[in-house]
Amino acid sequence: MARIAFPSLAHGPAEMAHSGIREIANEALRRPGTIRLDVGQPDFPTPQHVKDAGKRAIDENKTFYTHTQGLLSLREKLVDKLERVNGIKTTVENIACGPGGVGALAATLAAVVEQGDEVLLPDPGWPNYRMMLPWLRARGVFYPCPPAAGFQPDLEALEHVITPRSKVLVVNSPNNPTGAVYPLDTIT
Repeated sequence: MARIAFPSLAHGPAEMAHSGIREIANEALRRPGTIRLDVGQPDFPTPQHVKDAGKRAIDENKTFYTHTQGLLSLREKLVDKLERVNGIKTTVENIACGPGGVGALAATLAAVVEQGDEVLLPDPGWPNYRMMLPWLRARGVFYPCPPAAGFQPDLEALEHVITPRSKVLVVNSPNNPTGAVYPLDTIT
């Protein structure tokens, strides 16, 4: 019987280390009665109107692929919200919805970051940003958000870490894990 030689796996997401919080979450699932303080998981059951909407979508056969940027009706509502609440004018063509924060960030970084590029990350910041970069062959460069400044970005220090290889500036507001909200004049 012939043996099939399978190729070795390429570098990439398989090399990405697990998030420490995910390791804790997995361990908590193995221990009945554990009080979970790990991920942003609601501590209440799914509201009935959400369950009803999901069931209705299945009954109406809304179970097929959508536009690659997401449902048009959702993107239209996001355009309206951005203008009404945030004062940002945009169009549905400039809105892309993803399968969650991690998937959307990974897709965005994969679309714009190339080997050797730098991604500027808040410190402290969500560890998953840093963990995504090795499989893109990119490098994380940290800019300080010091506790003494209410975890706000130190813009002068940020300017000093920018190099010609800097490709992406991650702005995380409200910041995870600190909760700091950056004022509009900081992010514009």
